[in-house]
Amino acid sequence: MELFLSPASPGGLKVAAAAEVTGLRPELRPVSGTEQVVPFKSHSNLPALQLPTGDFIFSTNAICQYLFTLSGKEPSDATNQWLEWEATQLQPAMQTALHATLVQGRSSKEAIVAVRKQLSHLDRALTDRATPCVTSDTVTVADVVLWGALYPLLQDASCLPEDFAAVREWFQRMSSTAACLKAVASVLEGKGVQIFKAYLQKQPTPAPLPEKPASNETEEGDVVDRKVTEEELQAAEDAWCLGLAGLPKPRQIHHPILPKKKERNLLITSALPYVNNIPHLGNIIGCVLSADVFAR
Repeated sequence: MELFLSPASPGGLKVAAAAEVTGLRPELRPVSGTEQVVPFKSHSNLPALQLPTGDFIFSTNAICQYLFTLSGKEPSDATNQWLEWEATQLQPAMQTALHATLVQGRSSKEAIVAVRKQLSHLDRALTDRATPCVTSDTVTVADVVLWGALYPLLQDASCLPEDFAAVREWFQRMSSTAACLKAVASVLEGKGVQIFKAYLQKQPTPAPLPEKPASNETEEGDVVDRKVTEEELQAAEDAWCLGLAGLPKPRQIHHPILPKKKERNLLITSALPYVNNIPHLGNIIGCVLSADVFAR
């Protein structure tokens, strides 16, 4: 196996740490951030792992998962969920935070606002499990991926608010392991996280930092400052007690179905029914099924 790695890419921290933790150290091929490695991609995707078959893995998390699986550490539902969360929730927020610190020159304490919601989620998970690592007592691919994503921001420990004690303890424990220390040394080359600045400058400008921490939001971002009235509570209790008996009776359907005066009439429609080739199940889904299910 050959690992094509660019020192300027933050994703290299994850892969380098995964290689050290698993003991599987592919042959390193340092390349520039603009060099095209994967032949069928129109732009550079680094890091990239070339397998003995000649195939490429160019998703950072997938490379880490592959190395762990190859070493006999099979993925679990929990690790898969954390990798999905890191890719869809944490990474976009981290892009904003890193752009603010490394490109705009803002302080880490200011940038932490962009990932506060994600750090709260991770802190609650670590507190609830009460284990040294994210999903178990030992380091898994989830720990490596999350640590590698957060390191460029949290390597300055002073920026982490005190209310994230569980994250702080976990992060410091991970950062002190031999695998993570070697990953930092090999990727940063003694230049610190500023080595990622050139890479970030070439990326699309992310969303601006929030003006201030959102203290009235839940994990999903829903505003919770609205109070439920006594009338609403009573209505909910009555509905619960009545059960199915409290539901309106199904309407009798008479064909043809036409609008009725003095009633709220709703028209539910979908794509026009047509085919441009041999009919298949997709035609039913597009023109019939979705509207029918919604109506029911």
